[in-house]
Amino acid sequence: MLTEHATRAGRHAVLICLVLAGMLLPAACSAIPGNTAVGKLPTAPQAPEPIPWPQGVATAMAFADQAHGWMGGSGFILRTTDGGFTWYKDYQGEARVIQIEAVDANHAWALTSSYGLLRREAAGWTAVPLTQQIHALDFVDATTGFAVSGIPERFGSPEAGHLLKTTDGGKSWEAVNTPLPVEDVSFADAEHGWALFPGTIDKAPRLLYTADGGRGWQSLAIPDEKLGFYTMFMQAEPGGVLWVVRGSDQPQGEGYALYRVTAAGQRWDPVLGSPLFAQKVNGTIPVGPLLFPVAASFPDVKTARLAVTCAQCGLDQETGMSGMITVVGTRDGGVTWSQSVLPILGRAASDPILMASWGAETAWILVRGTLLFKTPDAGKLWYYIYP
Repeated sequence: MLTEHATRAGRHAVLICLVLAGMLLPAACSAIPGNTAVGKLPTAPQAPEPIPWPQGVATAMAFADQAHGWMGGSGFILRTTDGGFTWYKDYQGEARVIQIEAVDANHAWALTSSYGLLRREAAGWTAVPLTQQIHALDFVDATTGFAVSGIPERFGSPEAGHLLKTTDGGKSWEAVNTPLPVEDVSFADAEHGWALFPGTIDKAPRLLYTADGGRGWQSLAIPDEKLGFYTMFMQAEPGGVLWVVRGSDQPQGEGYALYRVTAAGQRWDPVLGSPLFAQKVNGTIPVGPLLFPVAASFPDVKTARLAVTCAQCGLDQETGMSGMITVVGTRDGGVTWSQSVLPILGRAASDPILMASWGAETAWILVRGTLLFKTPDAGKLWYYIYP
């Protein structure tokens, strides 16, 4: 059960008990084996004067490595240099942050709710003057990044759906020609990337692939188009792998599926699916939780994590409250999966969550924009580390 007293840096992190997969209620149940909570409490690194949690909640989070990360919300961006145990005010203003991209200890970018851009270098954050609104921010290094013009709600309008590229760290942007308008983008490096055409009434969704930085594109069919799926998460990784989560929330839909896309988009391998989708493919893939994933993280070509929340699951006999977050993960490209559960009682279990990962072992989950958890061992143990 979650302690009500927040920890501070310099104290021991609070160990959150994990619930074995066999104890899950049907609403979140899957066939993936669970992990047992064993091990010692880590000691948080010492740091001077960590700030109290700001007013409001964090709505975006990103880590550049195991130590350096940022989270932002309405009028603030915080920075950590010790893996999330302590946080310091890095930016204060009026903008509300909805996405953060980070590539190293000093370089990060923040997309605001007005679809404007903030840019961070060693000296701090500055606003980037833009001639148009952007979304779907994706940086591959300190200089090269991509974005999509317009805002998602206006897809199909003349100003929306254009792929943009920067080679000076976001100071200036130029249009990249694509055969179709796009809604999302993910690049593994400066040359290899993917863009999504979500489809229209008379055109099926397509996945666009480039191997030369956007000078040429292949237009590829998406295999589950007839199932009514839409793309929920998409992440490219160096090594020629694209992770894609697609699903349908319609009553007659097939749930969701996680694909590992290789061979320049010619091969789509479903590696995890909802019970409905797994039944559709004759049970040939591992079965994931019944409920839709609300967060996903793909740190490399072999590692994937999905998180599911359930406010009605995991009744606590002492408090009479329920709620849990289920995290499923693979470190071998989807051949095998493990599962762990964070018992988050009450309304927080149905609130949006954020997830970030670094490598196969380390991941963070932010619950309700105020409660930060971390695993150093691929989900065997989750620790409540801040605030």
